[in-house]
Formats: sequence, structure tokens, C-alpha cells
Amino acid sequence: MRNRKLESDFQLTEIFEIETESVISDDEATDIFIQRLHDIGWIIMLFNALEGAVNSAVDKALDPQERRSEINHLLISEMNFSAKVSFIIRHYGMLIYNDNRFEELIAEMEILEKKLRDAGTVRNIYAHANYGATINEKYIQVKTKAKRNGVFYDYMRFEKEDVKSDQELIIKARESLENFNEKFWNKIFM
Repeated sequence: MRNRKLESDFQLTEIFEIETESVISDDEATDIFIQRLHDIGWIIMLFNALEGAVNSAVDKALDPQERRSEINHLLISEMNFSAKVSFIIRHYGMLIYNDNRFEELIAEMEILEKKLRDAGTVRNIYAHANYGATINEKYIQVKTKAKRNGVFYDYMRFEKEDVKSDQELIIKARESLENFNEKFWNKIFM
């Protein structure tokens, strides 16, 4: 399989197998976006469902007895996704790393954290992509990075199979969170 992610310098001289950047009109950009709209919309919707599951995990961590309060929701609403993930992983970790009864959950928790962080990265790629800057109508500019030696761009391929793979990554992250959360709390209340 070809590389999905490309990094280029400011002049686009380091793109692998790609000749030049497509300078496209607004109409052409709209056509490309419309082709991907449905799949990209699903990415955002799936991620929002995942974030809802993360919110529930944070809420339960703040009050395991399920006496939900407005304060919980105030705190959760002020946190970005990454902060919520850090909170629940640290919450799980406080018990898992300090109580031998939870040892078997260590590896699973570490895998869960990676899945959640990867899902956040995927969501950000789609949410912040520059759909008007493409190469060969397949690679879309997703990030601009200023480094000591110049400005670089990251481009990603957004073909149907790539988007489907990203959707599955988010779905699996949510399933992993829900399964882990259930195991964790069942162990607590046993």
C-alpha cells in the first residue's frame, strides 16, 4: 500500500512520486469536498459519540455512586478531548498501578489510551484539513509546521478505504473504552 501521509517543504520539492500541487478553483475544491462529505461527516459523528462515552467515563470517575451533579458537567464542558482522556487514564491508573487486584488491566489500559489518542488525532486531521489545498486530488493538506529549517506541510490521502479505516479506528476506540470501563467498575464494586 502506498504511503498515506506525505510531508513536503514549502516549495513542495520533497513530495514522493507526486509532481506538483494542484492549484484548484473553488468549484473544483467543492467537487472534491462533496465526494468526501458523507464519509467525513461520519468521522465527526463517530468521534462525537466517542467523546460522549469519554464524558460518561469522566462523569462516573468524578462520582462513582452516580449522583450526577451540575459541577461534574461544568468541569467536563471545560475540558478538551485530550484532557478528558488524560483524566480517565490517570483515574484508572491510580488504582490499576497501586492495587495488585487490577494488575491484569495494565496492558489493556495502555492500549485503550493509545486508541483514544489516535482517535483524537484522526478527528483533528479531518476537522482541520485544508480541503482547498490538494495534490493530485487525493492528498489533502492537513497540517502546517514551522521548523528550524523551514515550513513544512503534511498531506494525507483521503480515499474511500482510508476514510473507512479511520471510521473503524474511532468505532473500535469507543468499544474499547466501554468494555474497559465496564471491567474496571465491575472490579471496583465486586
